[in-house]
Amino acid sequence: MSREAFFAWLATCPSDKWEIINDDFGVTSIKFFYEEEGDES
Repeated sequence: MSREAFFAWLATCPSDKWEIINDDFGVTSIKFFYEEEGDES
């Protein structure tokens, strides 16, 4: 997958709740935020 194809795919994400953590040559790390329900014990 090319860099351009990756960011075009990311632009189709139905949520804007993500953040680029690292954008280095050949590697991009994305953090997605979501809500979880349930018991955390």
